[in-house]
Amino acid sequence: MTEGRTRFLADAARLAAITVAAFAIGAGINLLRPKPLPLVYEPPARRLAREAAASAGGGELKGAALDVRMISAAELRGVLGREDVAILDSRPAVFHRLGHIPGAISLPWDRFAAEYPALRERLASGRLAAVIVYLGWRVRG
Repeated sequence: MTEGRTRFLADAARLAAITVAAFAIGAGINLLRPKPLPLVYEPPARRLAREAAASAGGGELKGAALDVRMISAAELRGVLGREDVAILDSRPAVFHRLGHIPGAISLPWDRFAAEYPALRERLASGRLAAVIVYLGWRVRG
């Protein structure tokens, strides 16, 4: 073997050892975190659905008849102020503070797991005819 090839293989071995050590240290630190970072990317919508199902009781919405659909502004106006309808604003809290649909409760999608337990009893009470969630905050020009 030539000296250049030997040096290359030695450098490659060192690089591989450093990479493995860095991964092991990073994985160990991640496991020590209160909320470890996922090793595989999960889109926010999928994570929200998983967290909602887990918060709703063991991973399933048992006995719930879910009618998930888009509603029009006219339909929304027709239910504003009703006691049996909850309106959730899933935008970041700063947007809720800047303005929201009257009576809407702030439940930001990125804070769902932390904030849903406080609302769980009201939303799962069986006294609500509908739960309406709105989430858009982009300005279109």
